[in-house]
Amino acid sequence: MASPRVPPQYQGPPRHPAFARYLEQAEKLKRLPCCDEQPMIGHPACTWENFKRPLLRRFPFTPADISWESRLGGGVDGCVWKVKCSDQGPFAVKVFWESEPPPATRYWAFQRECQNATILQMIAAAVEQATESSPVYIHAEPTNRRDAIENLYAFFEEGRREQRLKAVSGSLPLHSTPPLRKCFGWLQISGQFLRDLKVDGMAPPILKLNLEVRREIRPDQEYFAIVYEYLPEGENNLAAVQSQLDFLWRAGFCFGLSPREENWKDGVLVDLSEIASPGQLGWTSYYGRIEAEKHLKDKSRYNLT
Repeated sequence: MASPRVPPQYQGPPRHPAFARYLEQAEKLKRLPCCDEQPMIGHPACTWENFKRPLLRRFPFTPADISWESRLGGGVDGCVWKVKCSDQGPFAVKVFWESEPPPATRYWAFQRECQNATILQMIAAAVEQATESSPVYIHAEPTNRRDAIENLYAFFEEGRREQRLKAVSGSLPLHSTPPLRKCFGWLQISGQFLRDLKVDGMAPPILKLNLEVRREIRPDQEYFAIVYEYLPEGENNLAAVQSQLDFLWRAGFCFGLSPREENWKDGVLVDLSEIASPGQLGWTSYYGRIEAEKHLKDKSRYNLT
C-alpha cells in the first residue's frame, strides 16, 4: 500500500541576498562568547583585542552567598532583584529569561549586556588612567560607523599611545565620564532556586508579551544573571540624561529604536540592552546625537504579573 502523499510545506518567498547575509552575520555574532570565568577583581584589560572580544568577568560570590531582599521589577529581557552579599551591597541582580541566543535577528540580551558592561568598564578605566597632559581625544560630533570606531579605539591602550585624533580639527579631550552604572560580574542561578524564594513578592513573575507569548522562570533550567550597582529611584534630570546620552554617542554606542524612561534612574542608564557598540548586532545607521527630552517620552508596553 502506497504511503499517503504529504503536500510540500510552504517555505515563504525567497530571502533577498542582502537579508540572508545579514541573518548569517547575526547568527555568527550571537555565537561569540561574552563571559569569562575569572572573578571580577581590579580593572579589566584595555587592549583593542579585548574590545573586539569583550568578556565580562564572573561575580566573586555564589547564589548561596546572596541575601534576597525584594523584587524590583523587570521587562522584556529579564527580571531584577535587590540583594546583599554579607556586608556588601545592596546590588541589583538581573536574571535573563533567555539562556541561549534567540533565533533570527533578535539580539541576545545577556550577551549584549555582558559586552556593554565590559566595554564601559574599559572606557571608564581608560579615562581614569589618562593624565591631564595626555587625555583621550575623540571626535566631538561622530556621525557614522567609522567615526564611532575611531572614537572607541581612542580609549584603548593602542589608541592612547597613538592619539590619532589629537591633531584632528574639532577633536574633544576627555578628562572624566558622567556617572555610569557599575557592574560586578555575571553568575548562573538555577530556576528552582529562584522559584523557591518564599518571601512575599519575591517569586519570579510571568511576563506576558501578548496573548500567545509569555516568559517565565522554569525550575528545570539554569539562568544567566548580571550583578549591577543598586540605584534607588530618582528623578531623571534632563541635563544629567543629556550628558550621558552625549557621552555614549561619542563613545560609539547606538541606541535602540524603543527607548523607555523606565530604563533610566536619577539620570543614569540602567538597562544596558538599550545600547549597541559598532561591533554588535543592533548598531544601525540611525547612529547620532539624541535629545534627552524626546528619548524619555516612550513608555513600557509590557505587563508583569
